[in-house]
Amino acid sequence: MTEKAEKTVKNTFGKGNPPIRRTVSAVTFGRFDIFVDGVVVSFTNKKAKELVALCIDRKGGIVTMEDAVDKLWEPDVYDEKAKRRYRKAIISAYRTLEEAGAKGVFVKIRGACFINARAIDCDFYKLLELDEAAVKSFRGEYMYDYSWGEKTLAWINDIYCSRCGISEPDWLSEL
Repeated sequence: MTEKAEKTVKNTFGKGNPPIRRTVSAVTFGRFDIFVDGVVVSFTNKKAKELVALCIDRKGGIVTMEDAVDKLWEPDVYDEKAKRRYRKAIISAYRTLEEAGAKGVFVKIRGACFINARAIDCDFYKLLELDEAAVKSFRGEYMYDYSWGEKTLAWINDIYCSRCGISEPDWLSEL
């Protein structure tokens, strides 16, 4: 995380009274959804939801405007119209999550955004740590509503097999 991004996270959590602790969780296996205290967050802008999903996919890494436009509005050209769509999606994602009680989870900075991965419980992140429950719950599907998720799915399958020391994931034998 860049120094500016770290400051943004620190400023978000460091203002006023301590925030009410909410449980924010993301489900990436299968269809993507995000929950606050067990209640699904309803996005009115589907690209805002996809932008949040892309940020989660990046595991807290910064997603630039250009990268988001490339993934969310392929094969559109990166022009002023695409930038306006991105800005609309980022504002919608930020407001939706704040209104749902997930302040500080989705962070926007000039020309980019990211997820504060430390503030979210995520099945994908747990799988990377070889959490037993996450390993058992993975059935070969990852954010299947988004074409860009296929690359991560292939990567998950590779690391899943190598870290678990198996030649084929359990879920493949069940098909």
